[in-house]
Amino acid sequence: MPFPPLQNPLASVPAGAIAHSARDAAGNLLKPVDGNAARSGRRFCGIIKIMAPKTEVYSVDQMVEMMCSACDLDQQHRVQSVTKQGKITSAVCGTCETVSKFTRGVKTSVSVGTSKNASPYDRMRRYRKGQVMAHGVFGRGEITAVIEPGKIDVLFGDSTRRLLHDQV
Repeated sequence: MPFPPLQNPLASVPAGAIAHSARDAAGNLLKPVDGNAARSGRRFCGIIKIMAPKTEVYSVDQMVEMMCSACDLDQQHRVQSVTKQGKITSAVCGTCETVSKFTRGVKTSVSVGTSKNASPYDRMRRYRKGQVMAHGVFGRGEITAVIEPGKIDVLFGDSTRRLLHDQV
């Protein structure tokens, strides 16, 4: 003689509604393991917690260790400005005074401080990542990548340009 199916009190509630309204004592959002179990009358498989990723909130003048584009090392940076949500929008390297700008958590521009000498751009010269140059049209820039022999990516202010180098 088979056992009668378990009566699920949530069987009449759509699975999506359960995921949005069920919370535990700590206020964490709960979701059924099998979304169809609640509607089909099958055994309820259980509940799992949905954990939201923790994002750190920063404040102005806070010191943060991050990769410096000019030094090419992890250095202490002073947070210069933040969004309302506490995300960094600009930071200054404590060692070389390089100002880095961020959009949605991604570095978008670099303004190299006065402590690093920028040599004039010369397409005959070989460049490495992290070097600083002064271009006649685009201004000061930092080499962000050596793409292939003879090509480099340079970050000028707020745009990246691909230039030639090591042209013999």
